[in-house]
Amino acid sequence: AGLADAFSAAIEHDEAFRAQRLERDAQQLGVPIARAALLPNVSLSSTHQTNRGDRTQTFFGLDSTQPLDYRSQQSVLSLRQPLYHPDAYIRLEQSKLLGTQADAVLRGRRMGLALQIGSAYFDVLFAQDTLALVDAEVASAGGQISAARDRYARREGTLTEVAEAQARHDLAAARLVDAQDRII
Repeated sequence: AGLADAFSAAIEHDEAFRAQRLERDAQQLGVPIARAALLPNVSLSSTHQTNRGDRTQTFFGLDSTQPLDYRSQQSVLSLRQPLYHPDAYIRLEQSKLLGTQADAVLRGRRMGLALQIGSAYFDVLFAQDTLALVDAEVASAGGQISAARDRYARREGTLTEVAEAQARHDLAAARLVDAQDRII
């Protein structure tokens, strides 16, 4: 996987970045909510009633009963438009600024994540190159030991040269273990 793949995966899976993106989205929802306070408000209500009953009246000693069966209905359509609402305008501007700030914070988090991923990626590449170099040093030191032993066997070299070659090999082997640990 390359650097671009690592960055894409980090953008998709990093919890802090995801939380910041959701925070930005929530801040940007404040703009339409604040704008809604400046828009007209239309409402419609309607009632329908059916009344049933009787009305009895006594007039000169005579009772008169009349049925009272009727329906009534009422419908109301209202439109409200704020003419002067300075606090709503202030809330709208604040919401816009908070949205802009949230965008800037998200961009900063994205750049920080890119720096973090790039640093880790190049650290791994450096560790791999170091491992290859130290591995080559171990092989070279092994060859130097063989050459020093051959010279010593032909009486052209000294035992000190063999010991020095062995020490260089051991040092390279120790650096190899250190390089392997850095990759893990």
